[in-house]
Formats: sequence, C-alpha cells, structure tokens
Amino acid sequence: AISFRNEKVATTLTVLQPPPFTEQQLLLMVRAKKCEVPGVSYGNRNQGRWIVQFWGQGKRTFATFPIYNFTSQGMTQLQGSLAALRAAIALRAKGVGLGPIRREMLILR
Repeated sequence: AISFRNEKVATTLTVLQPPPFTEQQLLLMVRAKKCEVPGVSYGNRNQGRWIVQFWGQGKRTFATFPIYNFTSQGMTQLQGSLAALRAAIALRAKGVGLGPIRREMLILR
C-alpha cells in the first residue's frame, strides 16, 4: 500500500507544471500558510490542505489538496505542503489563469 501511494505521489508531481514562482517564494507561502494567487488558500490550520476555488464555464470549481496525499515516505510535511501548493496553483492556472498576483507581497524578507 505504501509503495502504491509513493508511486501515485511521484506520478502526480511529474505531471504538474511548475508554478511561475521561485522556490524561495513558494517556501515563504507554505510557511505563512497563505498563497498570493487569488482563489488559492490554506484550509483551517488543523486541516492540513490547500484549497482552490474559481468560476469557470458558469460553474464554481472547488478542489482540495490534502498535504498527506502529496507526502511520501522520507518527505517532510513542509515538502508535502510545498508539493500540494504547486498542484493547487497549477490547477488554478489551468482553470482560469493566475489572476492579479500582488508582487509586493512576494518580496523576500
């Protein structure tokens, strides 16, 4: 069961396109549990998932990306959260584009 899940995670990660952010910007978003892409947010602090919401073709699309689905053996929770955030941003970009991103919020501190 674990090897099947690891293969599933690896397949999911290779299919997704990389987001237009640097690795450092993504890490800042993961640590803050806040994404600057409109429609992408972190669930409750206890839920451990990234959420995507957008309207497309007259319908509201809602998807969740639980961190445990993107974490395989040997990965930290931070790495799993980073992979889940990448997947959420990729779905948002594929669905309706990234929208207006506030670049001033992405300035590294």
